[in-house]
Amino acid sequence: MFNAQTRFVLLTLALETVVTAWPWSKWFPLDPQVGDVAQVSADDLTDRIRGKTVLVVGGTDGIGRGCAIAMAQAGANVVIVGHSPQKAQAVWGNMSAAAAFPQVQKFKAYSVDLFTVKGGLSLTAQLNGNKTRFDYVILTVGMWPNQKEPLSSDGLDKVISLDVVSRYLVFREIVPLLNSGARVMSVLASGWRLIFYRDAKSITADRMKDIAEAKVEHHYSLPEMLGTAATLSDTWLQLMSKQHPEFGFIGTFPGVVATHLATHGTFPKWLDPLIEKSMKEVGLDPEFCGRLHATIISSPNAARRPATYFTVDQASRTLVKLEGRLTNSLVYDSDFGLWTQSFLEGTIANHTATADAVIV
Repeated sequence: MFNAQTRFVLLTLALETVVTAWPWSKWFPLDPQVGDVAQVSADDLTDRIRGKTVLVVGGTDGIGRGCAIAMAQAGANVVIVGHSPQKAQAVWGNMSAAAAFPQVQKFKAYSVDLFTVKGGLSLTAQLNGNKTRFDYVILTVGMWPNQKEPLSSDGLDKVISLDVVSRYLVFREIVPLLNSGARVMSVLASGWRLIFYRDAKSITADRMKDIAEAKVEHHYSLPEMLGTAATLSDTWLQLMSKQHPEFGFIGTFPGVVATHLATHGTFPKWLDPLIEKSMKEVGLDPEFCGRLHATIISSPNAARRPATYFTVDQASRTLVKLEGRLTNSLVYDSDFGLWTQSFLEGTIANHTATADAVIV
C-alpha cells in the first residue's frame, strides 16, 4: 500500500509522538545552576526590554517573526533580516502596529540571501555601515533538510549553511556593534537529546564532521542532520562564550511551533497538509513562542553561565516550562570545539566576497 519511503516517514512521525509522551527520554539533563526561567507579566517584560535594540536574523517568518513582534510590544527597537522583501515589509508593518511606544521606537528590515557566505557578508557590511548598536541578537534563520535540492551554491548542505554557518558569520562580523553585556541567542535544538528515533549522543563526531563538510551529500537520516546542526550551533556558542566573555550566549529549543518549516522539501509532498495540520493542532503559536524567547533572553538565568541552554518543554499549547539544561557532551569537548571553529572559519575564508544587500 505504501512505498518504503512513505512507511519510513509515517513510522518516524509515530515514534516522535511516542517520544513526546515520554518527557524523561527526550532531553539532556537539567542544569541546576541555570534553573527554570519564570514567566513574567507584559509590564515586567517591558521593564526589562524597553529601549533595548534587537537584531532578529530570520525575523520575517515563524519564530523569528514572533520574536520581532514580542520585542516591539515590549518597547524595543528592532532590526529584522529575512529572505523575502515582501515578508520583511509586512513584518515591519506588524512591528509598527504592535509598538508599545511608537513615537520613539525604531524599526528596520533587510532582505538578503543567507544561504551563502557572500550573502551573509553583504548583510553584515550594511549593518556595520549603519553603525546601529545592539543589546540582543536573536538568530532563528534556518530550514529542515531538502532531499531534492540539498546543497547551497557554496557546496554545503542548506541546513548547515543557514542553521550554522550564517549564524556564526553574522555574529563574527557584527561584534563591533554589540554593546557590553549584549546577549546572543540561537534558536534551534539545544538540549534535545532524542531527535525522533535517534539519540543525538549516538551520532559520532566523525559522522557530524562528514555531514557538515557535505561528504555524505544527502545520504543522511533526518535525526543525523538535525542532531549535527544543533550540536555545531551549541558548540560555536560555547566557543564564543570563552573568546568573548563580555557577551552572553544562549541556545534554545523552542518546542513544537506551528510553522510550515518542515514542509519545504523534507517529506513527500502529499504529506505536507497532514504535517501542517498536526503542527497547528499541537504546536505553539509563533507569537507566543516569541514572547517566551523574549522572556528567556532578558532573564537573569541567561547570565548564570557564559553559555546557557534552554528548552521550551510544553505540556500543551499554552502550558510550558522554560528549563535550563546541559547539552550534548561534544559541545564541551575541546577537540571538537577546535574542529568546529576551523570548519567555520575555513568555510568563510573559502567563500569570502562582497555584495550589496537589499534594504527595505
